[in-house]
Formats: sequence, C-alpha cells, structure tokens
Amino acid sequence: MRLWAVLLLFSPVLAQNKPEHAVFLFDVQGEERHVSFENGRNISRNDGYNNQPSFYDDKTLLYSRNRKDQTDIGIYDITQDSTSFLNKSLGGSEFSPLRIPGSQEVAAVRLDEDGTQRLYSYSQKDSTNLLSAVKVGYFDFYSAEKILAAVVNPSGMNLHFINLKTQKDSLIITNVGRGVRKVPNSTFMSYTLVNETGELDIYLLDIDEGMTSYFVCTLPIGIQDYAWLDSAQILIGSRNQLFIYDTLGEPKWEKTATLETDGLEQITRLAVSPNGRKLAVVAHVPKP
Repeated sequence: MRLWAVLLLFSPVLAQNKPEHAVFLFDVQGEERHVSFENGRNISRNDGYNNQPSFYDDKTLLYSRNRKDQTDIGIYDITQDSTSFLNKSLGGSEFSPLRIPGSQEVAAVRLDEDGTQRLYSYSQKDSTNLLSAVKVGYFDFYSAEKILAAVVNPSGMNLHFINLKTQKDSLIITNVGRGVRKVPNSTFMSYTLVNETGELDIYLLDIDEGMTSYFVCTLPIGIQDYAWLDSAQILIGSRNQLFIYDTLGEPKWEKTATLETDGLEQITRLAVSPNGRKLAVVAHVPKP
C-alpha cells in the first residue's frame, strides 16, 4: 500500500472506525537536553477513540474524546483532574482541536454525518465555518488568521498556506504527511514530506522569507507523528519509548525515556505544553 493511502486511513474522514486509544499526561523534569518524563497517568479514562491532544494553555489540555459514538472536543483541567466538553453535541464529530492564538475560541476539523469535512471555530455558545472551499485534514496556526494545513485530495494530501480572513489559499507542496506544526518560540512552521523511499522527512518552512523550506531530518520507519519539545529538539514515540533529535547536535535520533505506565502500549501522537513542563501522548491501549 502506498504511503498516501496509509495516511488517508488516519484522516478524520475515516476516523469513525475508532480503535481503543487513551491520552496520557506526563510531567517534564529537567532542562534542555537533560529531561525526564515522570508521573504518567491516563487522563482520558474513556473507552473508544481519545486522540489528537493539544494544550489550550499550561493548565488545560484539549483532545478529541469519544462521546456516545461520536467524537467531540474534550477539555481536561490539569489542576482539577476533571474533564468536560467544549460545547453541546452538534450531530457531527470534531478532530484536531487547537486554540486560536489570541482568542478563547478553538478551531477543529468537523466531520458531519453526511461526510462533509470542514474547519470550524468553536466556543461554548456556537460554531463558525472558517473554510468552505477545502477539506483540511491537519493544520496548525502561524497566526490567528493564517494556518498551514495538510489538505485532503483524491491522491493524498497537499500542503497549503491559508489566510482565514481573506480565504487566500496558496499551494506550497504536494504529497505531505499529517505532521504540521508551529515551532515554539520561532517564526518557523514544520511539516512532513514523503521522500523517494516512501518515508517521511521533516522540513522547516520559513514563511517570512518567501516560503523557503529547509530539510531537518528523516523520521524513523513507521513514524508519522512528532512534537517540538522546544525550538531545537524534536520528540517522537515508538512503542513505549521516546526519542529526541537535537537539531543543534549530532544528526541522529537518541532514546531519551521508556514510559512504563500501565496500559501504554504504542505511542502515536504527542503534544508539549507552552511552558514545556507537560507532555501528552496518545497510545493504543489493550481492550479488557
């Protein structure tokens, strides 16, 4: 199977076939290149599909949470160890929730029951369609009005830079993966691109300098997801282990930790809090 076909299997379009996933939260101890991950716990504690975490702020985690056979935006209060939902059920499902910069609202990919897939903004009171012309699969914010997005098309996904205010849509490159990220404390974005061997390469995108791309590294075989631990270090998960690539050090992946939390079997997605002190990971969990 071609890699783009594998990527589409993980797209929100087909996420209704929900395997068992759980969201785990860890405390990040130490500084810079000497960190450890402690006090791991399953914070979703929920059957079905619990996935795609992102931090609203240092004390609040957003994620897609299974609720009555659909997927809605879950809100986990770290201080209170409590979970709620952003809004009432709207008859569809929401994926990849992200806080809109400088706003209290949240953006997410909405999949309606008729198969329509669009990017929406959400508050506790209502929702607004942000893009009507393209089918966003994965995205991150460059600013409150501009996003970098992996847009779904019949042959895979292409990378677009989109102005939500003007609806201007610029195609950057074709055949990309789902790893679209804002690099913390920088003006760069990052994305993954399918290379000639079918694996994924990470690139930096300098939007301020004419959309110039710079190769960073290749993800290990089978890995699709990553997170920036800080502006220089990239974090990935494999089985129950974490690996770091230091862009300022030797060009290699180095094992940094084994996460020995009950039920954590296969890490997929990761997210780091704005202050770098919390790590959320998604892992497959065994069914009882």
